Amino acid sequence: MLAYEALLGQGLPGGNGDDGGKASAGNKHQSRHRAGPAEDAVRKALPGLRKALADLQREAGASSALDLATRLAAASGGGGPPAAAGAATAPAAAPQHPQQQPQQQPHWRCVRVNTLKLPTVERALAELGPDLARAALRDPLLPDELLLLPPGTDLHAHALVRSGALALQGRASCLPARALAPEAGWTVLDACAAPGNKTTHLAALVAAAGGGGGGGGGGGGRRAGRVLAFDRDAQRLELLRRNAERAGAAGIVRAERADFLALDPRDPRFARVRAVLLDPSCSGSGTAAARQLAGGGLLSRRAPATRGREQGGEEEGGEAPPDERVERLARFQAAALRHALRFPACERVSYSTCSVDARENEAVVADVLADAEVVAGGWRLADPFPRLGEAAAAAGPCAGSNVAPAYGRRGWPHPGLPPGQERLLVRTDAALDGTDGFFVALFVRDPR
Repeated sequence: MLAYEALLGQGLPGGNGDDGGKASAGNKHQSRHRAGPAEDAVRKALPGLRKALADLQREAGASSALDLATRLAAASGGGGPPAAAGAATAPAAAPQHPQQQPQQQPHWRCVRVNTLKLPTVERALAELGPDLARAALRDPLLPDELLLLPPGTDLHAHALVRSGALALQGRASCLPARALAPEAGWTVLDACAAPGNKTTHLAALVAAAGGGGGGGGGGGGRRAGRVLAFDRDAQRLELLRRNAERAGAAGIVRAERADFLALDPRDPRFARVRAVLLDPSCSGSGTAAARQLAGGGLLSRRAPATRGREQGGEEEGGEAPPDERVERLARFQAAALRHALRFPACERVSYSTCSVDARENEAVVADVLADAEVVAGGWRLADPFPRLGEAAAAAGPCAGSNVAPAYGRRGWPHPGLPPGQERLLVRTDAALDGTDGFFVALFVRDPR
C-alpha cells in the first residue's frame, strides 16, 4: 500500500516534509507523523519503482497508469474472468448500465452510520458539520447507511467516530451483512467475527425497533435480536468486545472464543440461529497493493498473497507458495461454508472474501452447490443485491450531486457453476469501484 500511495496515490505522510494520505488495507486517511522504516524504505526505492512503472507502461503501449491498469485488468481478470477461462461455455454477459462501464473511481473514505446510535443518514450529516456534510456522497447501493468522503479525509479523531456513532469501514466490507439481510429480532451467527465491524453492523440490523443495544437510549419494542460472534484468537476477540461496547452493541453481541469448525450446529444454543455470516480467512488479494490497479500485478506479474486471519488452522505452518496457499485456503473456505449450511434453523448464509481469485470465490461456491448434503438441505443461490442495476441507474447522469457513482459487478462464469448462476454473485473491483476487491454470495432456503 505504501508503494501504491507513493506512485499513484496522494504521497506518503511524514518524513522529508512529504504530505498526503496514509494507506491501510481498507482505507486512506491523512496523517501527520514521523516516517517509519517501511515508509523510508519505499522512499529510497521510489526511483526504481517509478522506472519499473514507466517500463511497464512502455511495454504495454499505455499512455498512463490508468490506461495500463485497464489493459492489465482486462488481460488478467481484474474486470472479469481471464479471456480463455470458460470461453466455450460462458453465457453471453448481460449489458451493463453505462455507469458500470470500467472507469477508475477514487478510493473513498467510507463511514457506516451506526443506527444503534444515529437513526438516519440525515442525522449523521447534520452532526458531521457543514464542511464534511457538503463533501459527503451517499453510497448508491446502501444509501441509508453509507457515506463516502473524499480520499484523505481524516475522521479518526472525530467525536462521532470516537463515540461509535460512525464506523470507519471499507465500502465493500459493508456488503456482507447487508447481503445477509437479517430481520429485526433474529439470532445471527458471525463465524469468523473479529475485529468486529461486520459484527456490529449485524447488531444494528437485528436490533428491534425502539430497542436499545446496551449503549444507552431506547426501550420497549420487540425483543432485540442477538449476534453470536466467534473467533479463536483471544486478542482479536477482546478487540471485538471493545468495538461492540463502543458501538452500543454489547447487549446484542455475545462474543466467544472458539473455532467455528469445532462448533456443533445441533447444539441447543444454536437452535434459534436463522442466519450465518461467513467471512473466512482468505488470500487478501483484493486488498494487496500490487493488485490495486492491475487485477493481477502492477509491479509484479504474480504478486504474493497477503496473510489472512487465523481461523480453522489454515494459517499455521508458515507461508506456502501463492498457488498452494490459495488452494489450501479454498479447501478450508469450502469446509467452513458447508459447516455454515448445517445449522438446522438457518435460512440465509452470506459467504464473502476480500479476494479476487476465482478459486476462493466462484470455485468454492460451485464446489459447495454440488455437495449432496447441501442439495438435500434445499440450499440455493439468491441475488444478494437484486436492485444493483437500479442502484446504477440511481447513480447515473441524472442523479443528484450527493449520490456517488455506481459500483459492483457480477461474478464470473466458472466450470461447475450452473450457467447463469454467476449473475447471482457480486464482486467489487479494486481498480474500478473505489473500494477493495471483494466477493459476496448469498445462500438461502425456505423456512422449515
